[in-house]
Amino acid sequence: MDTEPSSTLEALFSKMTPEQQLCFKQAVVQQTIYYVTQHLPSEDKDDGERRFIAYAQDWIDEPTQENADRANGAAVLDSIDGGVRHFDYSPYFLTPAEAAGANDAIHATRYALEAAGSRAEIAHQWQIAAAEAICKGGHYLSWIMAKNSIIYMEPFNVTPETMLWLASSDVLADRAEQILWFESIGGRALTLASNFPYELWLDGRFVGDGGHRCAPGEALSDRWEMAAQATTIQVRLHWVDLNQTRVLYRCLFPDPFFAEVASVGTWMAYLDHSVQFASQCSAQLPRQNILLADSADRQPVSLQPAKLSSHWQVVRSPLQAARYVEVIPQPMHTQILPAQLAADTFQPQNAKDLALYVREQRPCPLQCDTYDLGQIALHRFEVDSGIIWPACFITAKWQIFLDVASTRFRAKVGLADAIAPHLKAAAPFGTRGCRYVHVLYPASDHAASDGKPGLPTVRAWATGISVAMAIAPIRFSF
Repeated sequence: MDTEPSSTLEALFSKMTPEQQLCFKQAVVQQTIYYVTQHLPSEDKDDGERRFIAYAQDWIDEPTQENADRANGAAVLDSIDGGVRHFDYSPYFLTPAEAAGANDAIHATRYALEAAGSRAEIAHQWQIAAAEAICKGGHYLSWIMAKNSIIYMEPFNVTPETMLWLASSDVLADRAEQILWFESIGGRALTLASNFPYELWLDGRFVGDGGHRCAPGEALSDRWEMAAQATTIQVRLHWVDLNQTRVLYRCLFPDPFFAEVASVGTWMAYLDHSVQFASQCSAQLPRQNILLADSADRQPVSLQPAKLSSHWQVVRSPLQAARYVEVIPQPMHTQILPAQLAADTFQPQNAKDLALYVREQRPCPLQCDTYDLGQIALHRFEVDSGIIWPACFITAKWQIFLDVASTRFRAKVGLADAIAPHLKAAAPFGTRGCRYVHVLYPASDHAASDGKPGLPTVRAWATGISVAMAIAPIRFSF
């Protein structure tokens, strides 16, 4: 294929703002790096080939004229009089620096197409798709999508009537966080979107989650084909009040919504009274979950079209949904933690801070059973509490409970949850990044009236990524 840009690409480029043109050039330079990387020798045989990728990457990270001149100068100096360096490696490896040093993105596309070689037509189509994405979006989500997908999908035509939320916000007035259920009859595949995180449950079984990756104005959709075989569809959504909660690395919005794209079903909504929230462990995490009752403890609420304070569009996600793989918690050790306060009943459901309660304010001796999940990963849990006492479980990266909060930094990266007695398969919302689980409950006779053990039981699932979708360390997939 000819490496000259097409009229289509030039027309798109002419419509871009200067900021968008810079964004597009960054994408094209990254595309050039991607293709050249495929031809690099092993690091032990590198004779300087990677040097020009480094110049290009420096410009992407900080797209100044100074960095562009530095990249261009490196390529020019290496090419003077045929370049003595060309006896050591092909001029092909100069293309990332040449793209970064190009006057504009259109000139940079020529180097990207040269780097693509026999895949130049694919590279060209990707450039058009990326340019269209950046023209339509104009902000960083379009740049992210351009970096990670060959095809930019058109936004869905989602009408305001299908973007739903509670008819009255009064039911949330005194809440900092709240779990809601949206329920519908099954028998159809679903495309769902929300600007708050949610879990999908089919016939009472967790099958996946979504709503995590929203940028302002743009919600990524998730496709759930397996819902066609389900009788009952339930969506468990975690609402967080941005005025009372600050969570790092997550956008919170004043205009929440839940939507089924191309909706053909009727949805009902409920407040979940089975879960309440304690304090935050740190600004990086939501509040601690306290599971008080069966999830059937729900209050019906009316739905209406969401009152959106800004424009929202729903776009197809370029990402596959996470897979959850069951892991078997392996018992490690048990220890008895002494009481620290005057003797009293163990009541974690009344504690403002669960982690502090079991670390420094124990009202009675507690047994601590520690389990190993095999590796650090994002895990979701279901817990049977036993039939005698409530229990508290701490997820952490350290196998000794007393080490979990031995420094103020360690204390920030663990979560504590509690569960009332007599509950089966109670599930805290979301995932916890951890390797170890510490389960704490009163150290006493744990036998039930029938002589069977009444101890809490923990089941866990770790998130996994399909091998076909793993693109690290390459930033693009073309």
